[in-house]
Amino acid sequence: MCRGQYYMVWRSVMEHVEPKNIIRQKRLQVFCDDMRMWKRKNTYKYQQHSDVLIPNQLALWQQHKDIKEKVSNAEVRREEAQKNLNQLMDKISTKCKYYIETRIRLQLFSGEFQDSLKEVYFCNTHVL
Repeated sequence: MCRGQYYMVWRSVMEHVEPKNIIRQKRLQVFCDDMRMWKRKNTYKYQQHSDVLIPNQLALWQQHKDIKEKVSNAEVRREEAQKNLNQLMDKISTKCKYYIETRIRLQLFSGEFQDSLKEVYFCNTHVL
C-alpha cells in the first residue's frame, strides 16, 4: 500500500475519532517531521540549499565518497550487462549451430545427394 492509500485509510478511520482540523494538524506535523529528517540526512549533499557551513575538506570528502559510490554502481551495472551479453551470445551461437546442422542434414538427405550416392554405387558395382 502506498503512502497516499495509507493516508486515505488512516483519515477515514480517524474522522470517526477526531475532528478534521486535528487530523490536518497531525498530517502537517508528519510532513514537517519527514522534511526535517530528509534535511538531516542530506545536509552535506545539498549544501547550497541548507544554512549549514561545511568545511572544504569535509565537502571534498563527501564528493569523493559520492563519486566512489557512483563508480562502484557503474562497475556492477557493467558486470551485469557483460553477463547478459554473454548469455545472449550463447543463445545466438546455439541457435546458429542448430540452424547450420539442420541445413547440412537437409542437404545430405536431399535428392541430389541421394542421386550422387546411386551413381557411386552404380559405378562400384559395374567395375567389379
